[in-house]
Amino acid sequence: RELLKSVAGNYRNPQNAPAILFIDEMDSVGDRSRLSDHHAHYNREVTNGLLECLDGVGGREGVVVIGATNYPEQLDTALIRPGRLDRIIRIPLPDHDARTGILKWHLKGNLVGADLNEVVDGTEGYTGAALEKLVRDARRIARRARRAMTVDDLTASLPLRLALTERLQHRLAVHEAGHVLVGHVLKVGRLVDVSIATSLTLDDRDQQSGGQTRFSYNSSPTMLRCELLGEITTMLGGLAAEEVLLGSRSSGGGGQEGADLHMATLCALNIEASFGLGDQLSYLLAANETEPLTLLRQNLDLRQRVDKLLSNEFNHAKSIVSTHRNTVELIATELLQTQSLTGADVEAIMQQSLVQCHTAQEFTQEVDHV
Repeated sequence: RELLKSVAGNYRNPQNAPAILFIDEMDSVGDRSRLSDHHAHYNREVTNGLLECLDGVGGREGVVVIGATNYPEQLDTALIRPGRLDRIIRIPLPDHDARTGILKWHLKGNLVGADLNEVVDGTEGYTGAALEKLVRDARRIARRARRAMTVDDLTASLPLRLALTERLQHRLAVHEAGHVLVGHVLKVGRLVDVSIATSLTLDDRDQQSGGQTRFSYNSSPTMLRCELLGEITTMLGGLAAEEVLLGSRSSGGGGQEGADLHMATLCALNIEASFGLGDQLSYLLAANETEPLTLLRQNLDLRQRVDKLLSNEFNHAKSIVSTHRNTVELIATELLQTQSLTGADVEAIMQQSLVQCHTAQEFTQEVDHV
């Protein structure tokens, strides 16, 4: 806490302005609402100290405080309230153009004018750090051969990838379109982007979903049952779309931590066993329990309640997809062609679907009139 005050005080000194105070791994500060171990008092003091420092920065012209984290949902809500770190900027994985620029930066003048498209295509899903490592590995290959680096050295450092068939890509597009549509209808939050892969790393294909839909969920220290159910329904929207549009669902919604079924189950478990928003009021586990599924395996009654809730929301998701089937197909078609859509892109598709729907209704009315 004293260290934070010292650093913040130094940067708040008018003689040091303009200045940027960058705090990496911001989630390590902790969320006071989730503290439960014997270090809780110390962690609470650290968080309070940081909040005190942030309040002091507000009156210092030319001082900018930036925090970075991979887990924004684990931040204390007081840190991101207005007047503190109230502007959240989400940085996605680099796209094709960004990966090209990052590669050229790390190449530092090597391979000028070379065609890097094959390499860039093979780095889909790479972070900036992974791209830097790719260049280091390629340089190592060239040094061992005692020659200048070539594009083939970069290609040789890429992991083997499995190209996805058009049929599988279509299923992925339908799955992600289901998430998008259900989330839009239920207004669970703002759609950031949605994407599908055209290939998967051969060694890690069992740990890769092949698609991603990102929402900026409505953040609140407390949530209503209907809001939590909306998130669950959205998580199950991908499997629902597969079943409605393709006749059957795949294993893509489960099989690993972070998958749709895993996240939906955890949310349903919290409703039934932690938040008191289910069929019973019993408090059985903390919302931040490290092994919540252990309780689910041991408690048959709880497991049945959770499964019933999931089944109800899955049927709800199927109903929404069935009602807006044409819109799901439009989103899936566009996603299949572009592999990635922003929230603005999807909004335009929604408007197009609305126009087509009105046109079809007008045509039907004309036919009925005749």
